[in-house]
Amino acid sequence: MVNVGPCAQPSTLFLFEQWCPTGFPGLSPIHTWCLVLPWAVAKTQDGVALEIQPLKSQEGVENEEKEKKKVKVPKKEKSVLQGKLTRLAVQIGKAGLIMSAITVIILVLYFVIDTFGVQGRPWLAECTPIYIQYFVKFFIIGVTVLVVAVPEGLPLAVTISLAYSVKKMMKDNNLVRHLDACETMGNATAICSDKTGTLTMNRMTVVQAYVGDTHYRQIPDPDAILPKVLDLIVNGVAINSAYTSKILPPEKQAGLPRQVGNKTECALLGFVLDLKQDYQAVRNEVPEEKLYKVYTFNSVRKSMSTVLKNSNGGFRMYSKGASEIILRK
Repeated sequence: MVNVGPCAQPSTLFLFEQWCPTGFPGLSPIHTWCLVLPWAVAKTQDGVALEIQPLKSQEGVENEEKEKKKVKVPKKEKSVLQGKLTRLAVQIGKAGLIMSAITVIILVLYFVIDTFGVQGRPWLAECTPIYIQYFVKFFIIGVTVLVVAVPEGLPLAVTISLAYSVKKMMKDNNLVRHLDACETMGNATAICSDKTGTLTMNRMTVVQAYVGDTHYRQIPDPDAILPKVLDLIVNGVAINSAYTSKILPPEKQAGLPRQVGNKTECALLGFVLDLKQDYQAVRNEVPEEKLYKVYTFNSVRKSMSTVLKNSNGGFRMYSKGASEIILRK
């Protein structure tokens, strides 16, 4: 890079070699020269100053990018339980190191005092290898104490205990997908789950109906619906649903009827009961063995259809769901 500007003194030429790439992040200053032209004293014309700055090398750019990536990478924070376990392991390791050192010192002192003090044996050159074996044995005992003191199985024991806690929480309908969250979820005393803006009871009911080009904002009276249309509704709901879905009497007096099976189908079956009709009688008349074809609900079709074979050889299909697709056909 070259910058040109006026000199401080007329007829003076300054040459700057200011920066040089070194292969590392950043640039390093090198030299500066000043060249004065001897014949320029009598002249009054302006000179120029040249500042030359070489571009960075490819290696320097790559190193800078690596440093930036290292800074951007977030450090994985330890959970509260992991932090406590780490501190506990360090404390146990320090205590084990101190105890191993004390053990070695006591064994060495006991051997020296008993051998050379109490028994009064002299240090003989031929006995030196035996004494060295004793000292090595004492050192090995100290290392053994240190190794035993370090809790190598502590992380595994914690993982096993957390896995056991997850199973215990599952029985309380508290699903924990990450073991680190056991400590947080274990302290929860009440859980409120919000669904579509209201707290639900895992029950569904029909509150409005559109039957025969009429919109009923409440459950209609059975007499307000044509008998033929009412019969189609009862048969369609009773047959075109899983026979495992059913409405059972309440367990407590003045309680709500129990819904067993798919909640959406139970809501439709409850709608049939509200119309003073019996869906079980229809199912007894048309058991599952008499169903010609059942197209179960899936995410692609978004509907369920059941085909019955009539006595005259024709077919009738009941379908629920995906009304915009069915009406378009």
